[in-house]
Amino acid sequence: MREETERQAPAAPQHKLKPANENPWYVLMTLYGEQTEDLSKEQKPELHEKNRGAWNAWAGQALTEREKVAAAKVCEIDTSELNAWKELEPDIRDRVQKRYLPLRGDLAAHCQIPELDTELSFDRYYFEEGVCCKGFVFPMGLVAIDTKVERQFEFSKSWFNLPLDLALEVNGWISLSGSSFGSDVNLALNINGGSFFSEAVFEKRAWFHIGTFKEMAYFKNIKFSGVADFSENSFEGGVDFSGSHFHDFSYFGKVKFRGSRKGGSAKVSFSDCVFEKPVRFRGAKFYRSYPILTGLMLRDSAYFSAQADFWPAPIQSKALRRGDYEAAKSSCAAIRHILAKQGLPEDEHFFFRREMHFASKIGPIWQRLPYLLFGWFSECGYSIARPFWWLFAIWLLGTFVIAEHFVTETAKPLLGSDDWTAMALSFSNLFPVFGFGRAYFGAEFLQALPQHLKVLSGLQTVASLPLLFFLGLGLRQRFRLR
Repeated sequence: MREETERQAPAAPQHKLKPANENPWYVLMTLYGEQTEDLSKEQKPELHEKNRGAWNAWAGQALTEREKVAAAKVCEIDTSELNAWKELEPDIRDRVQKRYLPLRGDLAAHCQIPELDTELSFDRYYFEEGVCCKGFVFPMGLVAIDTKVERQFEFSKSWFNLPLDLALEVNGWISLSGSSFGSDVNLALNINGGSFFSEAVFEKRAWFHIGTFKEMAYFKNIKFSGVADFSENSFEGGVDFSGSHFHDFSYFGKVKFRGSRKGGSAKVSFSDCVFEKPVRFRGAKFYRSYPILTGLMLRDSAYFSAQADFWPAPIQSKALRRGDYEAAKSSCAAIRHILAKQGLPEDEHFFFRREMHFASKIGPIWQRLPYLLFGWFSECGYSIARPFWWLFAIWLLGTFVIAEHFVTETAKPLLGSDDWTAMALSFSNLFPVFGFGRAYFGAEFLQALPQHLKVLSGLQTVASLPLLFFLGLGLRQRFRLR
């Protein structure tokens, strides 16, 4: 009885992943052998060229002459490789049969080479040795859902003519760099290593579903002809979109740019990007650093969240390297300029304050001091409370000093002075423009003040002028005065 009660509840049933060697497509991709870890550096290129040659010879049957030229250019191969089926067919068929001999008899139905007009499916497969398909031509659609890959998933400089749908967990790195996608691409990726997509060409929609990129992700110099949707992805390391061209709408809403610095740089770069149509960053959260926007070309209809929760807190800027301050300042200025054109003064001023914050971190102290004072006394022209309380503090200090003097003063012009007189005199020193001093105290009274009270009055007047200006800026910003 005790043994039964102590048993744990059974785990929830999970889909069992099939080994990749039982997939006819993978068999054809690795006809001359898999790219195992124990292969030497000399063996790997030679083995890959043989595998690629067999695959492309078979795939070339489905292509027109025009498509062969386009595919060969992307894959950096000669078109003869796509015309070699008749020459290689006997050897390819023989090797396919031999690859299946060690397997069980119930897999005999898979011994045939797949049909070219069917969809390539890797659904629920486990790739123990990873996948290496650099320079491969895919005239058919490719689907890999609920699939797990060890080491690497490399499809760089490959040519895809039909839709690509991937939902992968990769325990190494992934590369689709330099590849061309002639149809829709749907990717849901969980990548534990680096991610490489640079120089790729997306002719149709590129939809990156909810995914996680644990280390640096490279999307440099990509051409997005269709809609590019990166919503709700999480970039744990950095991400680099520099030089990419977005021809259609693009979405980065609710993306998490965490920048954990795992594996190196944690930068978020959109430098030299071109967005021809509206781009949305609303809801995107930047945890450690501001995006680099140097040379960015944005339309006025770009949307950013202007709430503190979506950006690194000013105190976190201490974690930035000194060289990052200038880039962060420039990025805030670029975003502020865009929001100003949209007529969003509140959002504009949010980035103006961040811009001034980074300006106060650049250069020697004498160069930083004006920005620091601007922030301390007025929150860069946004606050009403700060200049008000500074004015109040100066008035109160003046009241105490003047009142203490009146207690011991016996000069005739100052007879009868009391605390109320001290309060009024201190107030008139802060607002000389209203003429309270001349109206209520007179020249004889002011001339009779001792030297130290005259100096105090002058200091109060000088200090009040910038504070009154800051107070006016805060009121102007609050009530949208122009």
